[in-house]
Amino acid sequence: VSVESCLGMDPLDWAQLSISPNPAIQRVTVSYKQPLSGISLFDLTGKLINHWPGQGWMTHTLDLSGIDPGIYMVQVYTDDGVASRKLLIE
Repeated sequence: VSVESCLGMDPLDWAQLSISPNPAIQRVTVSYKQPLSGISLFDLTGKLINHWPGQGWMTHTLDLSGIDPGIYMVQVYTDDGVASRKLLIE
């Protein structure tokens, strides 16, 4: 699946998006080359699981405790657009 745009936002350079460790167990660190205005976690049906409002971080560690194991999509938002990456939670 390729997403060219989302909610009228331009896609960011997803190659610059780092999510580690992946697979993750209880925490995952998300990094991007620009300050983040938010991070969202979606299941594969598109349901929003959690949203972390941004505070200008370029790196942020997400607490995944209480989230069921599975495959999810992490979306990061900046003033310039959105980038997504798959995340496996064990």
